[in-house]
This record gives sequence, structure tokens and C-alpha cells, in this order.
Amino acid sequence: MTQTGPGGVARRATAPALLLVILCAVQFVDAYDIAAMGPALPKIQSDLDMTPEALQWVVTAYVLGYGGFLLVGGRLADLFNRKRLLIGAMLVFVVASFVGGIATSGEVLIAARLAKGIAAAFTAPASLAILLHTYSGETERNKALGTYLSIAAIGFTSGLVLGGVLANITWRLVMFVPAALGLIVTILAVPVIPPIDHREGGERGQVDLLGAMTVTAGLLALVYGVSRAPAKGWGNPLTVALLVAAVVLILLFVQIERVRRSPLVPLEIFSRPGLSHANTVIFLMQGAYVGWQFVATLYLQNELGWSPLEVGLIFAPGGVMVALTAQRWAGRVGKVIAWPIGSAGLLLLGLGLVWSLQLDNLNGMVIFGISQVAMGTGTP
Repeated sequence: MTQTGPGGVARRATAPALLLVILCAVQFVDAYDIAAMGPALPKIQSDLDMTPEALQWVVTAYVLGYGGFLLVGGRLADLFNRKRLLIGAMLVFVVASFVGGIATSGEVLIAARLAKGIAAAFTAPASLAILLHTYSGETERNKALGTYLSIAAIGFTSGLVLGGVLANITWRLVMFVPAALGLIVTILAVPVIPPIDHREGGERGQVDLLGAMTVTAGLLALVYGVSRAPAKGWGNPLTVALLVAAVVLILLFVQIERVRRSPLVPLEIFSRPGLSHANTVIFLMQGAYVGWQFVATLYLQNELGWSPLEVGLIFAPGGVMVALTAQRWAGRVGKVIAWPIGSAGLLLLGLGLVWSLQLDNLNGMVIFGISQVAMGTGTP
């Protein structure tokens, strides 16, 4: 339906733009929070007296919560009111950030990070679904998606730099700032996001919570078992039990998905070569980069004596390159075959990782600067 009059034209022109700002702000907060934790890790380790094995769970808990519930979040975004889902999850994110900021033990901080990861698993698909619903044309949708990815990169870069600045004062500010930003975004989202229930017919589908809990528990057991193996040994009874439990739970998840009428992951989608290849690329990219960044952050601060700010600044070129190239790559994917772009990205990421191994032989700033440019260009 077309509105007439200057007021109607203005609303049609500005409402999608304001909505895109809010949705990008949600993505900014998520990306900022992920990146800001990196430079703060050594400070957290020292203040809360955490072992390296326990410290990695500050990162891992978030990732597991996010990965384990992302599919549930996407399913809920298909079935329920996306505005309510987004705002509710943002409020959980805000509360979890505050709890993490006042944590006096590693266990409380890890639990807060897990809650934040689960909340982000709902905000990400809800905001993306609203964006795709609002921008229906292919051209405007690609532009909106490119902007969305660019803002995520800017948030990631800002988190690296500001996380280093804040960690120099106290790592607790690294937790409090996302809480404040998330609260502001939530308040602004209430009047801007339209209260539209996208479902037609009013019939709700099922949510595969059993599948989500099973796969999350399986991944949790797998990561815990692998992380403790170097210190306790692969033959340690608990390590073996965790790895066996992981295999059993993941196989159980597959069986659950086979018999569910509304599975969390329809297994037939893996017969689509394009989707399988894309998932493989994302798995390799994220697994390689996140693991490398965790180890590099600890090495630069604990072994080489760099400050949190220096670490944040040296990682920043990667985020800058993502921001500069994300929109271009998003536009190219719609015009050409996607796999060459994904393969080129993996190659650049691999070259950057290999180049960073020269850290002991050449100037550290130069080494990391070059590696981050390569990895940042390949990541989008």
C-alpha cells in the first residue's frame, strides 16, 4: 500500500534507514564484545587467578553458547515475533554483561559469558531475519547485508582497540561497556522496529529443544575433553569419558534430527554441495582464527610484555580490512560462483597464519601488521 503526502513519503524513506541503523547496532555490540575480550584475557587471568586451561573457557563458553543455540534462535525467529525475541535476548545480554563485570571468580565469569553467547544466538538471527524481511529487493538487500557485515567488522576493530584501552584501566570495564551499549540499543529498538508478526495463519511449529541441548552438551564434552588432554593426557579416564560422551551425544543428536517432524537441522540439506562447502569454509576460518587469536594474545602479553592496548592495535588492521572489503565481497557473491571467493579467503587466512610464525625472527609489529591485513582481506 502506497502512502501519499510529504509525511508518508518521509516515513517510507527514513523508516528502513533507521531500522538498518538499529539492526547494525545490534551486530556492532555483538562483534565489539567478542573482540574486546581478547586484549583483556591476561588481566582477567591475573586478577581472578585462572589457569590457562580455565581461561580459555572465557572464550569457549561464549562460542559454545552461541553455536549451540544459534539454530534454535533461527528457528524461533521463524516461528515467533522477531521484535520481542530480539529485545528479550538483548536484555539477557545486558544482564549477563553486568554480572560478568562484577564477577569475583572465574566460574561466575564463564557462566556469564555462556549466557551472553546464548543471548547472541537469538539476537543474531532475529536481527538478520528482520533485515531480510525489510529489504526484499536483491540489490537493496545485498547493500544492506554489506553494510551489516561492515558494521560488524567496525565493531570488531573497535572492540580490539577499546578493549585494550579499557583493560589497561580494569578488565571489568570491558564487560560493563557492552552492557551499557546493549541497553541503549534495546531502548532505541522499541520504537523503531515495527511490531509486525510475520507469521501467516497463526499456527506455530515445534522447536527442537532436545536437539539443541544434545548437540550443545556434545560439543561441550568434546571441547572440554580436548582442552584438558594436553595437561592430563589422552589416556586420562575423565578425558576418555568426555570424548566418548561427546561422540555418543553427537550421534544421538543425528538420530534425533532423523526422527523429528520439525528437526533443528534437516539432515538432507547436507546433500546440497554449495551449503556443505560453505559450512566447511566457515568452520575452517573461524576455528583457525579464533584459536590463533587466543594463543597470540597470551603470547604477546605474557611472553613479549606487550600492553593490552598494543595488542588491540596490532589486531586492528584485520578488522579494518574486513570493513573495507565486506561489502564488495557480498556484492560479488551474488554475481559469481561463491566457492572461488571462499577458497581465496581461506588461502589468505592461511598465508597470514603462516606469516605470523615469523614473529621470533623479524619485527613483531611488522609481522602482525602484514598477517592481519592478509587475514582481514580473506575473512569476509
